[in-house]
Amino acid sequence: MSKAATVYDVADRAGVSIATVSRVLRSPDAVRPVTRERVLDAVAALGYVPSGSARGLAERRTGVLGLYFPGFDAAEDAPPRDALSAADSEAPPFAIVREEAEDDGRHTSMLFLDEVLRGAELEAWKQGFVLMVGVGRDDPDRSTVRDMAGRVDGLMVLASSVPDDVLARLARRIPVVVLSGPPRGDHYDHVTVSNAEAVAELTRHVLAQVGDGRLAFLAGPADSPDGLQRWEGFAAAVAEAGGSLDDVTVRRGDFTRASGCRTTCW
Repeated sequence: MSKAATVYDVADRAGVSIATVSRVLRSPDAVRPVTRERVLDAVAALGYVPSGSARGLAERRTGVLGLYFPGFDAAEDAPPRDALSAADSEAPPFAIVREEAEDDGRHTSMLFLDEVLRGAELEAWKQGFVLMVGVGRDDPDRSTVRDMAGRVDGLMVLASSVPDDVLARLARRIPVVVLSGPPRGDHYDHVTVSNAEAVAELTRHVLAQVGDGRLAFLAGPADSPDGLQRWEGFAAAVAEAGGSLDDVTVRRGDFTRASGCRTTCW
């Protein structure tokens, strides 16, 4: 296997300095057309590929953004869990109904995470960055997210997927953005969703359709800040309409399509 061409080889072949080669590759319009074509011909002839790590060292940036997800799909591989065990002291005060349903074993896509991933990748591309995605499957010491933080210029994490003390240490090195979940007196940037307001509006619409009919609420995991906010919006709309939460059937899922199917089939 032949030795990979370097920027010095390109500069020597084109008869220019390495600074000119760098300018052609980064800002081609800033270089005279004749010189630009000579450099690009040398790049093509030598098969030169710029070193991202070398460029990152020189510029003190990587050109990469990180997106860290918890390993939600790991729950699909585990034995079914009694939904009653999800209730704890921090869970909202409503009943949890145990589900008895067979999992069909098919892969369940995380539609919400798919949308987040698609949006993050698109915006990173628009800004000239590459997106690195990390999944914290079986990562109790958060070594995955710490390793990512050393390879990226900024990091996005889903709320509650990384402990606050770990986030605080990472934020001293790079910008950190927490997706979803309300700020808790921390110093990170947050991208939040109007969960309570949106679900309250949705509930009002449903109430207008069903009148005195029975309501059911599909809740999320007990430790989900989004799930709790959605319940608060739902409860507020029911109370506003003069209804009682005692008459509401509540079932808990985990934000996957499989759990949505299980918890809505009764």
